[in-house]
Amino acid sequence: MTVSNRINPDAGVVTVGVLTGKLTRSELEAHPHHHILDSVADVPALLDKL
Repeated sequence: MTVSNRINPDAGVVTVGVLTGKLTRSELEAHPHHHILDSVADVPALLDKL
């Protein structure tokens, strides 16, 4: 279970999946996320966009 499974999408929280964990892109896409990143190295660029 990913963290996003436990967060209400209307709670005002931005959910991010990162592919450096154990789940594949297709497994992450099966759950609600606002963003799916290839690496934690992509987090700063995402934060700049938010």
